Amino acid sequence: HGLSFLAASPDGLVDNNALVEIKCPASAKSMSPEDGISMKKIKFCEIKDGQLHLKQNMLPQVLAEGIN
Repeated sequence: HGLSFLAASPDGLVDNNALVEIKCPASAKSMSPEDGISMKKIKFCEIKDGQLHLKQNMLPQVLAEGIN
């Protein structure tokens, strides 16, 4: 798109206009999501009706690198 100085290596794509980057806390790296949540190692997700959900109070995290 004409911005050759920008690059990304996303974990996934959402529609045509969004990227997704997934990070796992190091303290939960060998746990299932359910175990990480129940042991309070994963604080940004919750399980509702047997399904994993991002907590509603979490705002999107923006990762950016600037060039001076």
